[in-house]
Amino acid sequence: MIEPIHTLLQQLAQDRRSGVLLLVMMTAGSASHIVTVWLREGELLHTSARLRQGAAALLLLQHARLLRRWQWFELPAPTDLDLQDLPPLKDFLAFERQRVVPAPTAGSPTTLEQARLERLFSIQTFMQTMGGARGDDTFMQLLFDHPPAQAWDELMEACRDHLSLYFGGLVARQVVDA
Repeated sequence: MIEPIHTLLQQLAQDRRSGVLLLVMMTAGSASHIVTVWLREGELLHTSARLRQGAAALLLLQHARLLRRWQWFELPAPTDLDLQDLPPLKDFLAFERQRVVPAPTAGSPTTLEQARLERLFSIQTFMQTMGGARGDDTFMQLLFDHPPAQAWDELMEACRDHLSLYFGGLVARQVVDA
């Protein structure tokens, strides 16, 4: 596991935080993965990544080579969240501590276009994770209504407004303005 992910999980466990952590990371071969980690009072409740759940999703954390982006949201776990049989976070991190690898640098500075694409990817990831197919449809509709090349500020405002309806203003600003 790379150092930034280990340090982040360690801090969340120490602070006994509750919410969801979204990690966007690269693994060997430049594959990009999104891992969702739900915590309650610093303990693992649920992990998922595309077609993987539970321990299989935790394995992706071990294979990360670059943490591209992460976001933490103080949200209560959904009542229908499938609780998984996961190890205590403290034990998982103690095991991983032996193999922590310093993270490589991200490389060259990003252009405005790259930064905007990263922001759109982050917003889309959040909407897909929290809303499933409907969240993705909503994101695409917002893009259609406010093309990024012509109406960037309007698009960001529309995303903020939409997310505020479901998650409140604080979370909406965290997602859109990160």
